[in-house]
Amino acid sequence: RMDLGRGPVATVLVQRGTLKIGDIFVAGSEWGRVRAMVNDRGGNIKEAGPSVPAEVIGLNAAPNAGDDFVVVEVEARAREIAEFRENKKRAIRTAVSSQSTLEELFSAIQTGKSKVLQLLVKADVQGSVEAIVGLLEKLPQDEVKVKIVHQAVGGINESDIQLANASGALVVGFNVRANKQARNLAELEKTEIRYYSVIYDLADDMKGVLIGLMTPEIRESFLGNAE
Repeated sequence: RMDLGRGPVATVLVQRGTLKIGDIFVAGSEWGRVRAMVNDRGGNIKEAGPSVPAEVIGLNAAPNAGDDFVVVEVEARAREIAEFRENKKRAIRTAVSSQSTLEELFSAIQTGKSKVLQLLVKADVQGSVEAIVGLLEKLPQDEVKVKIVHQAVGGINESDIQLANASGALVVGFNVRANKQARNLAELEKTEIRYYSVIYDLADDMKGVLIGLMTPEIRESFLGNAE
C-alpha cells in the first residue's frame, strides 16, 4: 500500500531466516532496501524472525498483495529479478486472452486444436511442488500431453491467473488458496481453479481429466449378414 508519510509500505510475514534493517529485497516485480520496520503493535524493530509480521518501508513502489518477498545479496541482483518479473507481467498483459475452463479444453481437444493439458501448479512448500510435478509427469500421456506452464510455492495471486488465462491453463492449488484479487480475476476471466489437500486425489483427478480429453475409441463389430 501507499502511505502518504512513508511512501510504499508492504506487510510481510517472515517464513525463513531473519529480515534485518539494510537488507536488499525483491517483492513481486518491485525491489528495495529495508529502511525501517514496524511490528504489529506499532513499534519500530530492527529485525523480524520466522512467523513475525512486520511493515517494511523502503520499497521503490507498492507490490501486489500475495507477491513473494525474497532477500537477495546485492542490488544488481534485485534489479535483475524485478525487471525479469515485470517483463513477464508485460508479456502476459499483451498476450492474446484465452478462457481456460475445462469445457473449452475439451472442445479444443475434440476439434483437434489442442493435444496438451496446460497446468499451473501452486503449493505450500517446495517439496509438495516437486512431488506434484513428478506425479503429473508420470500420468499416461499417449494422446494428451501434460504441460506445466508455471510451478511455485505460495498462494495463488493475480499474476498466476493472468498467466493461466494467457496460456489456457487450469490452475491447481495444493494446500494453498487464491487471494481475493485472484479469485475476482479468475471469475471475470472464467479461469478454473482446483484446490487439493491430498496429493493422490490431485493425481487421480488429473488422470480423469486426461481420460476425458482423449478421443473416443470407435470399434466396429461384425454381427452377420442379413438375407
